[in-house]
Amino acid sequence: MKNNQGKEGVNELFEYFDKVSLAEAKGKASVIEVLKVGKIADRGIEITEAMLEDFVKNFNEGAYGTEVQVNLGHDRAGEAAGWIKKLIKEGGRLFAEVEWTPLGVEKIENKQFKFTSSELAFSHTHPETGKKIKNVLIGVALTNIPAVKGMNPVTLSEQAQNYILTTNNMKELENKVESQEEEVKAFDENEGVTEEAAEAAEVEEEVAEEAAEEEAEVVEEEAAEEEAELSEKKLEGYVELSEFQKLEQENAQLKAQVQFAELCEELQETMVLSESVKVGFISEDIEGVAKFMANLSDEQKGEFKAIISKVHNVDLSTIGSSASGVKKEVKSHEDAIVELAEEKMLKAKEAGLTLGVEEAQKLAAAELSEKQ
Repeated sequence: MKNNQGKEGVNELFEYFDKVSLAEAKGKASVIEVLKVGKIADRGIEITEAMLEDFVKNFNEGAYGTEVQVNLGHDRAGEAAGWIKKLIKEGGRLFAEVEWTPLGVEKIENKQFKFTSSELAFSHTHPETGKKIKNVLIGVALTNIPAVKGMNPVTLSEQAQNYILTTNNMKELENKVESQEEEVKAFDENEGVTEEAAEAAEVEEEVAEEAAEEEAEVVEEEAAEEEAELSEKKLEGYVELSEFQKLEQENAQLKAQVQFAELCEELQETMVLSESVKVGFISEDIEGVAKFMANLSDEQKGEFKAIISKVHNVDLSTIGSSASGVKKEVKSHEDAIVELAEEKMLKAKEAGLTLGVEEAQKLAAAELSEKQ
């Protein structure tokens, strides 16, 4: 049976770690797997052995600038579950020695978290030199939905030592099987089978069956985890989409309100009758004018403003009464537009047609502008 730690096995791996400190920690420190070579399909990332070497080198050189923490569920601003003390690459896998905090011990012992998810910076600015460094481990999260599948679950120190013992025993068994296979092969060449060779074959068959059963269990567990993760992502996507549409609608309404307020403010300054504005509207009518203009395109708004600017105002104070003795009455341009619009609406009604007030006033204003 091949173990999951790489070709060399975990026996050599733990020689890199401080066995004494692990034993004295009494459940407060352990070695965990944090990353391995392979593709992370849903992230579009491929982890290589060269990248694992970079992570180890940059960790040893303190490229991150501070201690690397283990957090809960990628909550980097929250309380630490542990602190990474050592990092080592073994085969195609990356392992870390972690000193757990009471919070981390509690979460793992209660089986609230089972796996890890590495937090990687593929481009990191060195805190002292300011240079860009590739492949820096900036944290590890305890999670139940790891992006990288097929890694070993998190254990505390006592569990880790039991795992080492089990793996070492399995390795010894594998060595014995390989040795017996050689004996069988040599004896077969001499057309005979020894009792020891038969026993070796039986052991090999048992090992193969156990490996197949364990592999089937792992595949089944991974399939269930992937299905749960996919369902969760679909639900998250639906919630995010509905929230996004709601925000878009609110933003559109707010934008329309702001634009209408700005238009009213502009018309108050440019089209309300005052000492400087001789031709225009009274203040009470501005909101109605703004509603009318809000339905126009930018081009139509420009045409409407141009029409208003062409309206002439007659100052009766400049006409002397001595010329004819009779003061001429001049209708305001606004009254003329209203009167002409009413005529157009009446004619349309007689012809069996419907002409709205705003459209009629628009036509009347254009006609009077042409006449002037």
